[in-house]
Amino acid sequence: MEDFDNEEICRDVFEGETLSIQVLDRDGVRKINHTKPYVIISITDPEKRHASLMKSENLTGTLQLKCNDVSESVAKIKSVAASLGAFSEEMAAQVAEFATNQIAKGTTLFVINCEAGISRSAGIASALSWHYNHDESFFMVHYKPNQWIRKQMLKALKEINE
Repeated sequence: MEDFDNEEICRDVFEGETLSIQVLDRDGVRKINHTKPYVIISITDPEKRHASLMKSENLTGTLQLKCNDVSESVAKIKSVAASLGAFSEEMAAQVAEFATNQIAKGTTLFVINCEAGISRSAGIASALSWHYNHDESFFMVHYKPNQWIRKQMLKALKEINE
């Protein structure tokens, strides 16, 4: 295995009131190994294999999804969105349920990745942070959250936690 600095990878974690959240790319999530319990939500392009994840005694749960990075204007057209593999309401519900269950178990560190670690994972991170921490500014400033994913997640989180 190649050399890497796990401390460097683990550094960019947003520490919120309720949740701590880290956004990574495909390579970063393959190397991550936190020293406290964490879960991973991993998003992969539909035509690729899921990202490899390092085995860790602190990794307490994973959710792996496949979707393309589709813009909000395109994703709103349901027939087109499905054919392009956009993030769906069902995926948002899966993530919301996974997050809610993990938080109920006491997990407070969420690692979220997509291929580049810029928009799809940041869309989920932003929504989770807004819903649980009431602050998504870190993700809005440092990433480019996919707004379609963010909106679908906020809707699903609201529905599951009502």
